[in-house]
Parts: sequence; structure tokens; C-alpha cells
Amino acid sequence: MNSSNQNKGMNNNPMSSIHTNNNNYTMNTNTNNNNNFNNNNNNNQSRPNYNNGMQMNNSMNRTNDQMLHESAFTNVAIMPINALSPNCSSWRIRAKIDSKAPIREWTKGDRTFINFFVILCDKDGHKIEGTFWSDAVQKFHGILEEGKVYEFSGGQIKPVNRQWAKTDHTFALSFDMNTTITEVQEEIETRLNLKTIDDLTEANGTVDMLLKVISHTPTQDINTRIGPKRIKKIQAADITQKSIEIALWAEFADMMDEKTQ
Repeated sequence: MNSSNQNKGMNNNPMSSIHTNNNNYTMNTNTNNNNNFNNNNNNNQSRPNYNNGMQMNNSMNRTNDQMLHESAFTNVAIMPINALSPNCSSWRIRAKIDSKAPIREWTKGDRTFINFFVILCDKDGHKIEGTFWSDAVQKFHGILEEGKVYEFSGGQIKPVNRQWAKTDHTFALSFDMNTTITEVQEEIETRLNLKTIDDLTEANGTVDMLLKVISHTPTQDINTRIGPKRIKKIQAADITQKSIEIALWAEFADMMDEKTQ
């Protein structure tokens, strides 16, 4: 965590999740019938007869080329998120989408990049970040919903950069077109390990806090090394009445603008 003038400040990582309850903000910040979402473009060809057959998910307005099919990882046992590591040759997790970020696109040199990330939480409260890249962005972003539970398999497990970590996990997931995602009709409760401002001892990391907004600045645009970004600063207090300054970036600044108008 970085220090503010009054107490310790929050890392200004643009990816923080906010859950609101009137003026209280629970912040996670940076200091089951299975529906399988894999596109199938061969609509005019005969389809294999899977164990449970093929079915269309009308509730999600799926087109003919978005048919459901059984995952190749069905026989892989579900494992807890905290057991994931690059040593896992094949893996499958069941997790709730705790938060889903908007699509982000940027240019570096003559290349254009596109991605979005999700924070996944399993039934034991363990969390991990998953990032979708390139074609997988268009394939999954419009389908995945915050608060719903899915089974995930077929992604890469990579070491996380602690400077930009969005969870306490040592690793993060990278999803591509080979990823298989299946909706599960199950509920997973979000578990929060609430801390106070005095508990903030690390410069980098994640923490759950219950804060009340005391004051805030107008949202403004500033230039960063990756282009213009919106930023909003708020002053908030915890249950001990100590206060902290928090920088909210991009969509999180917009979210707070809506809540503080």
C-alpha cells in the first residue's frame, strides 16, 4: 500500500471491485444443468451424439453457431483454486464470477491488443484472476455474467505480477479459444475478510475493506503512458474512524460518479 497524507493510501491500480450498500462501500482493491460456451461454426454438418445430447440455450439468445457441446475435460476432477499452478497439465475449477471488467483495447507499435479480465471465487473463498485475449474476448465477454457460477478448463496458468495483482493468488489464468466454460446451476457465496486501515502493511496486494465515503473530487482525465485515463479520488473512513485516500480509475471512477451524484 502507498501512504497518503493522513494514513496509508491505496495502490492506484485501475482494477478494484466495489460493492455498495447505501453510503458504505465494500471494496476489494489492489495494496449448475451445464451450458458449455464453445462456438461451433459447422452448423450444416451432422453433430456427434454426446451423452446428454445437444440443446440450445434460448435464455442467452444464442445463435446457431453457438451450440453447446460437452467439454473434453469432463473427466478431470474439480480442484480448488488455491491448488492451481503451472504444474497442472490439465485442470478444471468451479467458480463464481466475482467481477467482470469491460473490454480493454490498446495499441503498442503496429500491434493492437484486446482483453478483459474476471475475478473468480470458489466455494472455499479462494480467488484468482483470469484474463481473456484476442478472439476469446468476443467469444466469451457477452456470455459470462457476474454472480453466475461456471466450470473453467483449458487455460494457461502463469505467475502473477504482484505489482498489478488483483487477488492474493500466486498465479493467474490466461484464457484463449481453446478454453471451455460451462455454466453451473449453483450458488457460491462471496466471502470477505474485512480489514481496517491499520491492517494495511504491504505496498502491493489485495484487501477487503468496509468504508464510508467522506468526500470526493470530480472525475478528471489525465495522460498516462498508455494514453488518457479517467481518475477520481475519494476520502473514506473505516469502522475505527480512520481515513484513507483512494484513487479510482476508468470505469470505477464512473461507477463512483453515479453513486455520489
